[in-house]
Amino acid sequence: MMATITIEFCSDADVRLTMAGEEINTGAQVASISKASEAEVNGQAKDVEVVNADLDGATAAPALPPVVPPAIPKSFKKHKMGLLELEVKESRFLVSSARLIASSQYWSSMLSGPSFREGLELKEKGSVKIDLDDDPTAMMIILGIMHDNSAHVPDKVDWKTLYLIAVITDKYRWHKLVAPHAHAWLEAFGAPKIYNDSTLTLLWMAWVFGDSEQFQALSGFIVLWITEPIDESLQTNRVPDKILRAINKKREEVFQYIESAFEKYQDDLLHDSPTGFQKALQASPEHNMLRCMAHGYGILCARELQIGDDAEPDHKGVSIRLLKHNISMYRSIDTFELRYKKSTSNVPGHWDLKTILKNAIGELVLTNFGLDYEKFQPTI
Repeated sequence: MMATITIEFCSDADVRLTMAGEEINTGAQVASISKASEAEVNGQAKDVEVVNADLDGATAAPALPPVVPPAIPKSFKKHKMGLLELEVKESRFLVSSARLIASSQYWSSMLSGPSFREGLELKEKGSVKIDLDDDPTAMMIILGIMHDNSAHVPDKVDWKTLYLIAVITDKYRWHKLVAPHAHAWLEAFGAPKIYNDSTLTLLWMAWVFGDSEQFQALSGFIVLWITEPIDESLQTNRVPDKILRAINKKREEVFQYIESAFEKYQDDLLHDSPTGFQKALQASPEHNMLRCMAHGYGILCARELQIGDDAEPDHKGVSIRLLKHNISMYRSIDTFELRYKKSTSNVPGHWDLKTILKNAIGELVLTNFGLDYEKFQPTI
């Protein structure tokens, strides 16, 4: 289970904000934060200390891809932050209710609207406490961003922490708040070299954090690598169904484009309409034999490439990347040489299937495989 976060909102403009540890029944320590006076806040950079807290077993992260970095660090930093108290089982944070309300529509509706108990209690009592089932380390980083507290905002985060930050960001609609920092965190992981479940997780995080370039590049990478449509019914990732459907559709469109080029190649062989010398040559048995050979060769290639009539349903078992590689392994046929008695003639024509298929793939520029983030960005 996730740890419990208690948020205490305090409308008092001068509430002390420090973090201290105290023993509780669970054997862990409580980290609490209170607001300091303006004079103390101005000197807050010097007032930092690490408070150790035993977090073993305190949080259980959501299902993650196979490659998971080390667990959450067993320490919190002591620093001045804001006006509102958050308690995450072992941790209690006091943060600014005004900043929280301004941070997203989620908190604005809860705390300033007339429909929620928390907002009414804050208005009547000047403070309110809310329990949240979220990761304390990820929450602390986001609150540090919210309160311009660089001591709690690391330059780099590990994979697990970034994932948990994304979960909280999406849950509380903190997309705009976290995005400027998250872009650098995402970039640190670099581009994937192979496709696995981590790739979908990275795509989802790019979507949450509004990294349009990463989102387009990753979605294009996935289109190239997947060997079957992604099952939208499996709850193994957080990627919205509409994005998965768009990726599956894009993959199928690429296959159809390549197959249409192949079908045109075969059709041109059967219905070639040359002029002049070529027209006379076409009537010869030799030319008809070449056309039959090339047409038969195309059928064999289609079977090997698993395209056209030889494709599995949904092109299962074949990726665009693998198809491109297999096409590159074929030999080009620019022309045939006919020899009859003592004469030799070169017969150009629509023989080179490799070039035709390579050109078809080349027309589908890699960036065009990716999805346009503007069409899929989350509703904030």
